[in-house]
Amino acid sequence: MKKSFFALAMIALSFSACSKECESDKAEILHDCGGSFIKVGEKLYAVCNVETVKNRANNSQAIVKFKKISDCNYTPEILCLALPIYSSETWVEITNIQ
Repeated sequence: MKKSFFALAMIALSFSACSKECESDKAEILHDCGGSFIKVGEKLYAVCNVETVKNRANNSQAIVKFKKISDCNYTPEILCLALPIYSSETWVEITNIQ
């Protein structure tokens, strides 16, 4: 029972760690046919508001503030015939990018 409680507490902490707004020192901007992504450390996030990064070059660096979101209505403009290159952890909405 104690192990279950501890596991639940750790999961709750990991979800709440960045629940409001996160800021990265450096994020890598990535694009493929499935959309746009930011890589912060070892974590990869799918960008919901892609207009914020669409003019940034693939593999470029930026300082980004973002919010994790549970749902996104984004649909890629082109059909991905091959498997997407990137697989993300969750959706994010970028609130500021430099």
